This record gives sequence, structure tokens and C-alpha cells, in this order.
Amino acid sequence: MSETDKIDVLRQFARRVYGELGATADLNTANLKAAIDSIDDTFNSLASTLTQGQTVEINFNANFPEPFKSTATVPQKALALAYWAMKRGGLI
Repeated sequence: MSETDKIDVLRQFARRVYGELGATADLNTANLKAAIDSIDDTFNSLASTLTQGQTVEINFNANFPEPFKSTATVPQKALALAYWAMKRGGLI
């Protein structure tokens, strides 16, 4: 995914989580960008990194950078992944 697309994902995520849902903005833009980069990198290497019995969820949680890993809620992590997937699939 291009850098421009990743910035768009970050904006969509921030607009939804911090704007529409009113969550406290406890992560800055650099933290969110690192999380989106992590999602993209994880998907790009997913096929070669999963071993039998390992799940995608475990792999993503392990690869999220701090402070996103420990600060973002499970729904926020899922939403970041969803926006990334929608951008990758041409839906946003």
C-alpha cells in the first residue's frame, strides 16, 4: 500500500475513533501511522510468518508497535485493520 493510502487509512481511523466515537485521543499521528505500517507489513509477510496453529490475531497483536499495542482497545485495533482492508480493497 502506498504512503498516501496509509495516510488516508490513518485519517479515516482517527475521524471515526476520535471524532465520531468520541474516544480520548491518547495516541498521536506518528503512533497511528506506525500501527497502519505494521498492519501493512504484517499482511505483506503473513504467509511466510504463520506456523501451524498460529492465528492471524496472535500475529497482528504481536506485531503492533508500542504504544498502540498496549493503549488501543481491541475494537480500535480491529477498526484500524478494517480501514486498512477497505483501503486495500478499494472501498475507501
